Amino acid sequence: DWYREDDQVLERVTVDPLEAALRGVDVAGAETALRIALSGAAAGLLRDERERLDVRIVARLPRARRARVEEVLEGHVRSNAGTLVPL
Repeated sequence: DWYREDDQVLERVTVDPLEAALRGVDVAGAETALRIALSGAAAGLLRDERERLDVRIVARLPRARRARVEEVLEGHVRSNAGTLVPL
């Protein structure tokens, strides 16, 4: 077989509940922000009259930013007070 993928590194990111509470951030909200940044979330459909099928729009970080955990963690999440705080 001539096809072989490079070894992959699995990074596990967890939200520290104490740190989240100190910053006024919901743990679930921070986890959701991370999940959307990495995996994406449906943001709508693009309808083009000339096309037969609709195109699903997915919001997520660009592939280059998703490739490195440091880049993902440069994002921000909204606190309970409405301010943006770093992940």
